[in-house]
Amino acid sequence: MTEAEESVVACDPARRAEGMAAARHAITFLRTCEARDLDKAHTMVAPGFAARFPRGRHYDSLASWQAASKLTFTSMRKRFTRIDVALTGADTAIVYCFGSL
Repeated sequence: MTEAEESVVACDPARRAEGMAAARHAITFLRTCEARDLDKAHTMVAPGFAARFPRGRHYDSLASWQAASKLTFTSMRKRFTRIDVALTGADTAIVYCFGSL
């Protein structure tokens, strides 16, 4: 995660270290997908993985997201302008990544 990306992370100040760890994991996962290292990407998600995108695009598995992306993108690079982290449990978080492709 770059310094610029770290600077746009918002999370509970009392749990900043956990929030930053969740944000780092999410960004590393997205960068792994960008690099098309799909085997590694699969090791980075837990059962129940889901991805939600603007315009009603919802994927309930990494495989379905990757299959749809192959039809749309030949390559992509993301630029993050805001990363919001909601810590939802002891070992779980929801990470919202805002930006552009």
